Amino acid sequence: MAELRAATEADLPRIAALARWVWLDSYASDGLSAAYAGYLDEAFSPAALRQTLQREPMWVIEAGEFLQAWAELDGSAADDRVELVRLYVAPPFH
Repeated sequence: MAELRAATEADLPRIAALARWVWLDSYASDGLSAAYAGYLDEAFSPAALRQTLQREPMWVIEAGEFLQAWAELDGSAADDRVELVRLYVAPPFH
């Protein structure tokens, strides 16, 4: 059974790996360019994700030890709305 919960710093290495997997599956249909590799290192390193987690809530869906999805939210709106910034779901679970 899959479980939704708030992400913690301990999740960041798995979130980084999942984010790279999903991004590559979605956008790298011609292969991996140097620009793509640079973007992935910048956007989805555990350090970059740690900075995001310190600013915004993140949620994960996992089944046992397996991370299946990750969401990043933006709660900075003045009227208490929350915006879904990113939703990355492992390809087998689309």
